[in-house]
Amino acid sequence: MDLAVSQELNPNRYPREAHGLKAEATLNRITLNPSSINPGETLYVNIPKFAQGIVIVPNSVALVFNLNVVGHANNTLVNNVGRNLVTSFKVKFGGEILQDTQRYDLFQTYNDLFLTKEEREDRLKQGISSVNMRKLRTNTGDKVTAHSGEVALAVVHNTKYRIPILNDHGVFYPKALPNHLLFELTFAPVKDIVIYPDETKPPNYTITNLESEYQAITSDYLADQARASYQTGKRF
Repeated sequence: MDLAVSQELNPNRYPREAHGLKAEATLNRITLNPSSINPGETLYVNIPKFAQGIVIVPNSVALVFNLNVVGHANNTLVNNVGRNLVTSFKVKFGGEILQDTQRYDLFQTYNDLFLTKEEREDRLKQGISSVNMRKLRTNTGDKVTAHSGEVALAVVHNTKYRIPILNDHGVFYPKALPNHLLFELTFAPVKDIVIYPDETKPPNYTITNLESEYQAITSDYLADQARASYQTGKRF
């Protein structure tokens, strides 16, 4: 007796299984104090301990702020300014230094060279864009307004930028930690951030309306799993 096997089905196929959790995430922003900073200064950012069962969504912790260029009418910003702004990056926990990266700007900019085309196009908040888009966002005198799509995006994002500060982590449950997680970010000198004509006097940049941003969900299950992983030293 011959056995007939349909060519329409994959005999190795398994029923689809869920390998993740879905939950409604809320976007939260906390105004920092001080809410502005100057070139060369260091900013200190604490991750607050939220209420019971509230966990932070992976890769959602960042700084958001307004960045303006001061000086000549044609002054603009370097590409990927969100990465170039931070020259020194430290992470401290309970007084211990977990990470101390000097020239953090070079390290992160190099990593971003490996982004796909789609990923780069999605980094406008971080400042990755064309030369003219950067001119539109800094409102230079030599900007080109012929491309309506670029003009519309520049209006939406304007001078608002974003710096990711907590990457490559699982679900984060700050309340389970015995100490606060502290980030120290030292900002770059003007010459590394602003592009300006040689014949003009040195420019400046200003950072205002500093906020810490994160997405959070309420999940007792994830909170318990995160707490257990902190206690055992294993990621879940």
